[in-house]
Amino acid sequence: MKRTFGILHKCVCKSVVGLVLSLSMISTMSVGDFIFVQKDICLYAVEQDYSDAVPKGIAVTYYDGIYSRGFAWSTDEHPSESYLYYVKASSGMTKDNVDWSGATKKKASMVKRTDVDGKEWHVFKAHIRDLSKGKTYFYKVGNEKYGFSEVGTINVEKKEEEIIGTTFLHLTDCQESKMEKYNRWAEILKAGKEKYPDSKFVAFSGDLTNDSYESLNMNQWIWGLDQPKDTLLDLPISPASGNHDRFDYSFTDRFDFKYADYVSDSDEELKLGGCYYYKYGKDFLFITLNTNESSGSGFNKQENWVRDILKKNKDCKWKIVQIHKGVMSTGDHTNSGDVKQFREKLPKIFAEYKVDLVLQGHDHVYTRTKPYVYGVKEDGESYSGHTVVDEAGVVTKNYEFDGEKRLWNLEPEGTHYVTINYCANKDYEVLEYDSVIKPGVNPVSSSNGCSVQPHLPMYGVVRIRGNVLCYDAFTFDRDTKESKLYDTFSVDKGSKEESGNDEPGNDEPGNDELGNDNLGNDEPGSDNLGNNNPGNNNENQDVKEEEKDNKESSVTDKTKDNKISKEETNESKNKDSQKVKTNNKKKTTEKNDGKNINNNLKKNLILTHKKTKAKYKITKLKYKNGKVVGGNVTYLKPIKKKFRKLIIHKTVKYKGVKFKITKISKKAFAGCKKLKVVIIKSKKIKIKALKKKYKKIKFKIK
Repeated sequence: MKRTFGILHKCVCKSVVGLVLSLSMISTMSVGDFIFVQKDICLYAVEQDYSDAVPKGIAVTYYDGIYSRGFAWSTDEHPSESYLYYVKASSGMTKDNVDWSGATKKKASMVKRTDVDGKEWHVFKAHIRDLSKGKTYFYKVGNEKYGFSEVGTINVEKKEEEIIGTTFLHLTDCQESKMEKYNRWAEILKAGKEKYPDSKFVAFSGDLTNDSYESLNMNQWIWGLDQPKDTLLDLPISPASGNHDRFDYSFTDRFDFKYADYVSDSDEELKLGGCYYYKYGKDFLFITLNTNESSGSGFNKQENWVRDILKKNKDCKWKIVQIHKGVMSTGDHTNSGDVKQFREKLPKIFAEYKVDLVLQGHDHVYTRTKPYVYGVKEDGESYSGHTVVDEAGVVTKNYEFDGEKRLWNLEPEGTHYVTINYCANKDYEVLEYDSVIKPGVNPVSSSNGCSVQPHLPMYGVVRIRGNVLCYDAFTFDRDTKESKLYDTFSVDKGSKEESGNDEPGNDEPGNDELGNDNLGNDEPGSDNLGNNNPGNNNENQDVKEEEKDNKESSVTDKTKDNKISKEETNESKNKDSQKVKTNNKKKTTEKNDGKNINNNLKKNLILTHKKTKAKYKITKLKYKNGKVVGGNVTYLKPIKKKFRKLIIHKTVKYKGVKFKITKISKKAFAGCKKLKVVIIKSKKIKIKALKKKYKKIKFKIK
């Protein structure tokens, strides 16, 4: 704001006369905090306008992980230095009473940029690492001379081993040309955060600006980040670079990440946008790609980079990739040449490395696809990324998830592609699209599509809770301020084995003692655990049929029980022969074995049969008085693959501890070419995916 302090005449004083005379050849002159403007023989004193010297357009990001933060902001040309101040919150401290005397001060880096109006701007960046886990900090940016930003909050995530999931928002394309219109996306973002206050960050899939593609439009960058600052000062943003954001370095200037460096001795990979990734806990990988880099060696190098990141993090349970230009979408741009190129290359990579969810923007429509098959075929080849799991989800109307009873749409595993609709005002219609794009089935209402333009802004919410990922899409009515569920789907991976990550290799000494209980013996008849339930005539009959089919014989349950008892007795004698009496062999053995179990058993431990090497994995343990008294296991696979018939029982008893068999790995029967029948004794074990995968095997629930 400029203020005129009055007219100074030549007769006021000698010093003013001298100043007026010195200005006889010029119209303005800057002195301190004022600009002196001459008109005729009069001199006007006008206060300097420093409103743009105060930090604007502040963006907070995960710099190189969730225990770090990156900060970026801009000022006009006046501040040559700017700083980040941050302080760990103490008891009773709020944004309004921060004690800055103990704050850490960090000088920011600075680059100069000139925008489309010819105005010079300074863009600053600073980042901090190793924030205290589970703690809260307050921060501000700026300097003493020109002023500071408003105070923001940093809520640091808890310890990695304590993280079992996360919640985040998904929005895109707020692109506007006027400051007041950016209020729309600010309003929608705020609504999403208020509905899901535990949201840890917002994934923004590109086009924050409308006109920063041929030249730098600094105003739109500032408006896009300042209008929602009530939310964004406290919430990290993870954006992708949109095609409207692509002018030289305008995106990477605005967000402080440790960007991918895949072009040696150059920053060319940062010119049109940037790629980055981070892990949220142990089980969630988040990657953002740059679809402004669409041709030539640049994209090939980006391809190699994302392959490498996915390969290094292949054991992450959940893998999410964000792109701006949607490869499986149904809007105006889906048939563009560069998008076709992406569609040929990226889905194959996503399938090979089992990417679960791809977040997309650009098309200004809502699209959700069927899941595309991922992983490796039985012949060892990876899928093309263009093959869908052609079945609708299982819908439950009153399902409890994350503390609420709700509509539930359980979809098969695979790569799900979601294009969320715009979050401002610009919408496009659905157009004819490539035949490999397969929209899903919307469970909310028959009038709601998964390839549609609802003519309302939208936001998505992603919730990960252990083995479950849930994506909810909401429309937002700006007149009524109502968020309404438009579409939903979920994926339940169960254990890692069910998602195909069931390779053994965690065997520890002593795990092969299962042979003493006939656990997992996949030879005909010996998978029957009737020896733990003597007198189970139905199960014994199944064993007899299985023995006949395979033309092999096995000992009776009684004989096996006697053999087990004898082996356990001998083992106990060898360990402590002086303390064990002959008439109390079995009792003592079970006591000693119980101690060993409670010392060695732990979740995710692979249990291996001593003779057949069949695999089970512990997925849950139950304790009483500090000892393991039960739990759950997943049937991984038989090592011998020649059998025609197998039986999998409800429970398995391991030296006095009974485990429920609750799941069967999807890879359990890979390579079992002769297997015709699998009899499952538990109605709680899900077999839908197994039937889909092993079409030649007949599964029976008894």
